[in-house]
Amino acid sequence: MRVALLGKSGCFNRTDGSGIRRYMYELYNNLAAQGSVSVDRIEFAPYPLMGKVLSFTLRSFLGDFSKYDIVHNPDFIPAFPRRSGKTLFTSTVHDLMFAVKRDLMKEGLRLTVDGLRERVWLSFAPGMAMRSLLSSDFLVAVSTQTRDELAALGYEKRRVQVTNLGVDDRFKVGLKKTMRKDDIFRIGYVGAYRRRKNVIAAVNAFGMTEDKKMRLMLYGRQRWLNEDIAAATARDRRIRLGGFAPENRLVSIYDGFDAFIFPSLYEGFGLPILEAQSRGLPVVIFKHGAIPREVRRHCIEAKDEHHMARILEALKGNGYKDSERRRSVAYARSFSWKKMAMETVKAYEKWL
Repeated sequence: MRVALLGKSGCFNRTDGSGIRRYMYELYNNLAAQGSVSVDRIEFAPYPLMGKVLSFTLRSFLGDFSKYDIVHNPDFIPAFPRRSGKTLFTSTVHDLMFAVKRDLMKEGLRLTVDGLRERVWLSFAPGMAMRSLLSSDFLVAVSTQTRDELAALGYEKRRVQVTNLGVDDRFKVGLKKTMRKDDIFRIGYVGAYRRRKNVIAAVNAFGMTEDKKMRLMLYGRQRWLNEDIAAATARDRRIRLGGFAPENRLVSIYDGFDAFIFPSLYEGFGLPILEAQSRGLPVVIFKHGAIPREVRRHCIEAKDEHHMARILEALKGNGYKDSERRRSVAYARSFSWKKMAMETVKAYEKWL
């Protein structure tokens, strides 16, 4: 079986901190390890004076993929490969926020070059992305939630293969030590500051606690930092901004926490949850957030910010039950990139 994976230049490099990029990196490497698959990584360079996104869409249309059995677009960027012979086209659906949670896409974008690019992207990409997905012969969805959302939008459920993301082996080595020299209880967050991530709920909940021995550690790209979060950080010296969390430091960053908070309103998957649990951390989420059931299984669910504050105080005062920690760690570590690749191959074979 010959497979072509499509992407922009450099998009199969996992070091930029993007979950989709990490998926693309792992998909290529784990498919290449499958004996039944010959996989090529096709990276489209941008045309002169044309952005990477439009260049990708155009090059995917102009390319000749007739020698491949499967052409797979593992990114969100719209692709429209021309049909040739028996070649099948598939896409990975990471989430459907642009179709089911459009209100969460309204970011408070600054009038900068990056902000203007984001506005342009949000204005035309969602519609094109949906047309790209619906033109696929079959789809790969990263969670049951995404599969069910596709079905609700009219895509045949039988044509969707669920392939959960994986947890890197580096998160499965040993376990963080619970003893530390100081007695500070550190609550951590790793991710974006975008609106749907709802980081302000974690900040507000933490602000309702009064224990001077508690810290809230926030890791994310500063350019998306919400003004309310920045103001809260200035008011409460217990809140610390750690900046961007590079891939090579993720394990040590998680191991510096005593609990993990992830109050997202919508996730296609929610990989940081499983990574934190793999390191033995209790994970607190927002009960009403749309997070796939296979990921939220061992999370502590807060009904609102006041409830979240009480949960954080209880974790500091009473700790995390060893029995629940063991169950959570074992479950999170059962997710693997190898398993993801095997399920993807099953999808290929099913439709060939």
